[in-house]
Amino acid sequence: MTAKLHLNTTILCQQEEQQGLPKWPYLLLLFSTLLLLGASGNMLALFGYNYAGEGGNALEKIHPSTITFILSLLAFLAYANGEERLGRSVFRLGVFSYLLVCFLSIIYTQIVLGLPVSGLIVSWLSPGLLLILLLQLNNNQIKYLAYLIHGLLFINTIMAVVEYKMGTPLIPSILIDYTGTGEILDMREWGEWRASGLFGHPLASTLICALYVVTSFSLICFRQATRLQSFTMMHCLLVLPLFGGRTSIAMAFVFIILMSLVRFWLELTGKGRNYFNVIKVKVTIVSFIAILIAAFQLGVFDQLIDRVQDDNGSSYSRILALQMLADASNLELFFGDIHKSLGARQVAYGTIYGVEIFWVGMILTYGALLSFILFYFTWKIIKILISKCGIISYWAIAFFFISISSGVGLVVKSISLSALFLIIYCVYVLDE
Repeated sequence: MTAKLHLNTTILCQQEEQQGLPKWPYLLLLFSTLLLLGASGNMLALFGYNYAGEGGNALEKIHPSTITFILSLLAFLAYANGEERLGRSVFRLGVFSYLLVCFLSIIYTQIVLGLPVSGLIVSWLSPGLLLILLLQLNNNQIKYLAYLIHGLLFINTIMAVVEYKMGTPLIPSILIDYTGTGEILDMREWGEWRASGLFGHPLASTLICALYVVTSFSLICFRQATRLQSFTMMHCLLVLPLFGGRTSIAMAFVFIILMSLVRFWLELTGKGRNYFNVIKVKVTIVSFIAILIAAFQLGVFDQLIDRVQDDNGSSYSRILALQMLADASNLELFFGDIHKSLGARQVAYGTIYGVEIFWVGMILTYGALLSFILFYFTWKIIKILISKCGIISYWAIAFFFISISSGVGLVVKSISLSALFLIIYCVYVLDE
């Protein structure tokens, strides 16, 4: 009986995937993706959307992509079998429980901790809504969604090169002084500048570009990458020094080396599946080395080298994060910022822009109990992605969580986890 029910569910899922998303939900998904990757906080500020600043409309604190994800799901209900199909996606193993945990986390954060909930909505709830829509796509729809993502990545690269040549961001950067004034800081006085690209922040651009590099390189090693994927990987890789996120860059090269070693071992044991054209490999390696030398001579790596030599207190901020964790009471460690004192402690410790170790920030903000629950159910929906994409997706997922650990990560409002879902789903599932 159970086997028959599982077979019927599998057949229904296959039929849904062949049918794909209806017209309007799919168009809203494309628009949501455009907003997700193209509408950074800096971009929204140009249009008077008070996303990053203090005060203003509470709805403005939520990223517009989250709102359009919800509209896409609501549009699904306008179709004859939309409610039934949507219900099956929501109640698939992991999705409903993940959304429920997100809602309970929002309630706990608002009522008990008295903290803003926009970070939970954008960083944690939004990826769950996105996954429901992704599970409904057919191959043709995935293809056009992938084209959109590749186009946005290319625009990000072009913007980085133009910003590097101009020495100024194309979209003015917005950074709020959280020490009490709430004023917008003029970062030009800091004497340090890096390209921000389309994604609005050097670290965000570095993480997303490096994530694509690792994802596409895993295809090269273990499956087969298309020309578009190889081209996108190359321009994302070459633009990384302009953004200068050292952890993401270092981990990208670590994962490239690890995947190359695994592929070499597979060749030695005769288990390599995809064929390598030796001449193309040699030409690619020589060309890449020549490009690196030329980029070094043009000064592309100068800012990155300067940051490695003098990190301007970035390493010390990680030490301060661990000190804050050690000084927290047991009540705060388990239940989060129950006394609403984390902001004052950050100012006192000199880390006014966040706790720059992601998992430490989660514990200090939400507590170990809620953080563990969030991570556990996040892993459950990631397993849904892995079941769709194959075990090769472990490379991209592991890279993402290691790289995002060195920074504020998903404690603040971030589209990073949604970007992870989009990239690995479109790249790996389309390849299948």
